Amino acid sequence: MNHGEAQIRSALRQAGRRLKLSAILVNASWWLAVCLAWWLALFVLDNLLRLPAGLRLPLALGGAALVGVGFVKRVYSLLKVRQRPERTAVMLERRYGISDNVLINAAQFEGQPLRPEEQAFARETVALGASWVARISFADLWDRQGLGAWGTAAAALVIVWLGYAALFPRYALNAGLRFAVPLADRPPAAAINLKISPASDVTVVEGDNLAVTLAVSGGKAAGTPVLVWKEGVEAVEPVKSKSAGEILPLAAVNAADAPPNRFAYFFTDLRHSFAFRVFADDAYSRSVRVAVRALPRITESVFHVTPPSYTGLGAVTSPGPPSSVSALAGSRLELTVVFEPAVEKAFWKPAANTVELRRNGPRWTGSAVLTNAGEYEVTVTDPAFQRSVTVARGALRLEADNPPEIDFLTDDRNRLVSPGATVKLEVQARDDFGLQDIAITARSADADSAPSAPPTVLKHWTYLGPPGNKGPLKEIFALAIDPARFPPGAAYLLEAVARDFNPAGQPGRSPPILLRVKGLDEFALAPGDALAGAFTALRQTIAKQEKANGLTVNLKTYREEALAKKSIPDHRQSLARQQQDAQATGRQALAQFNHTTDGQPYATRLSPLVDGEMKWALGDISKLDAQDSPAALATRLAAVEQRQTFILTELIALGGDLADQ
Repeated sequence: MNHGEAQIRSALRQAGRRLKLSAILVNASWWLAVCLAWWLALFVLDNLLRLPAGLRLPLALGGAALVGVGFVKRVYSLLKVRQRPERTAVMLERRYGISDNVLINAAQFEGQPLRPEEQAFARETVALGASWVARISFADLWDRQGLGAWGTAAAALVIVWLGYAALFPRYALNAGLRFAVPLADRPPAAAINLKISPASDVTVVEGDNLAVTLAVSGGKAAGTPVLVWKEGVEAVEPVKSKSAGEILPLAAVNAADAPPNRFAYFFTDLRHSFAFRVFADDAYSRSVRVAVRALPRITESVFHVTPPSYTGLGAVTSPGPPSSVSALAGSRLELTVVFEPAVEKAFWKPAANTVELRRNGPRWTGSAVLTNAGEYEVTVTDPAFQRSVTVARGALRLEADNPPEIDFLTDDRNRLVSPGATVKLEVQARDDFGLQDIAITARSADADSAPSAPPTVLKHWTYLGPPGNKGPLKEIFALAIDPARFPPGAAYLLEAVARDFNPAGQPGRSPPILLRVKGLDEFALAPGDALAGAFTALRQTIAKQEKANGLTVNLKTYREEALAKKSIPDHRQSLARQQQDAQATGRQALAQFNHTTDGQPYATRLSPLVDGEMKWALGDISKLDAQDSPAALATRLAAVEQRQTFILTELIALGGDLADQ
């Protein structure tokens, strides 16, 4: 191969590189211009017409095909072709009209070993090829027309795209995203921006509430934003019409700390899945699906109620949650429930308590003692809920254990009696679950008496139990008006009290009976009575015995002072004189009772007092000694006081009986 031959192949290689590069640049410019024009048209159309997803999909597929296929056919097909000198020679022969395959033959002869007889023809061909190569200008190999046209078009479209993206960035980005995933629910750009919460599909638990909030930016909504929602659908159509769903206005949020253009709507107690979309002016949000996860259902539930032991009642069964249950305070409630589907943990919350239920196969059980009325809840926890949820609510009601009913069987509730008389009291009581005891009590009717002083129990009846006798029970009590217990002139309130076996129960009380004991000044006989003289003497005896009793009490109170002053003999003499005076008057009364037949019974009762008790009292008085110690003196005075009290009580009782004859 000579030097000329080397020049031909080198020139063909340089020309081939220019031809290939020119073709690539022209085709790339065409591809870029066409793609930019297509997508610009699609973006603008979507901005203006808000193309639906059904139309965006074929247009996007067409655009993607144009980009891919156009690149492969126009650019990649050239890039993958190897530009050999022979290929370049053929292209130049066609372009410049070179006949007889001069260039390709010259390229083929170059570097080939030739026989002597072939060398002359080869040299002539190579020389002719070299002459053609020398006449070809490499600068003419560029496709200036194609590069100028398509390069200018591509550059112009790039400038348009840059201006479009700079002037309308939100619209450009929105259109790009809408065509990137054409079937996605991506709202078109509008004059205002809508930001909602929740912005994506959410899952809530049945019975929960959901707050939908809207923030408007980029301007102020001309009208009231609305929410369109529909149950049982995957998405709400982007159409503000009744066919798309129920239309609800959003309320403006007027809180002081809330930013402007804020709106909200609250869904409460959700039970079914639904979807919603928010509309404001010409803008709308994506459709948000709210999936409502169903709570576990209680397929079986029962309460076993065991009343307190004092009632003597057995356990009863009543419907379980969500039914209400009523029982006595102190009753034990045992709950049994079955959930479908199964849960991880379950709790029962009666009133302020929390009971963790125990699992036994498919059943959950727990128990609690009923102490207060209120509401109860049954809650469950499960990883699917990520929190504790309430599956049932109900009411706990306390049944009333009424206090026993008791009353006196009488219409006379204001009794005036004489000392020594006997009052018949008849009571009747009943109770829901059984009586424990009945009592008749007395307390002073004096308003000045100590209000906290416990009443005196006059009679007490007790009964076996629990549960005890429900009644009605009747009891009779003969109350003797003992002057020692019921002094003359005093007034008392008698009450009948009944209790049941309820440890926390209140006793039942009857309306009281006012019992008034006649005073000594009220003792009187009818004018002209044969016993009038004896009665007068008896009253004098009572009065003198009261004085004697008073002297004894006085000495007992000041005995230490009397011992210190050595005045015991004087006190003993005064006591004896007063007691003797009462005895003398008593003997006068006794003599007058003996003068009449009607007075004999009274004389029989008076005689032991005058001739016996008063005599013994005088004997006790005579034993009082100034040499006694304070303790010994107190013992002697106590004996005197006891006997004198008995004498006075019997005298008053006798006077009361005589006044009531």
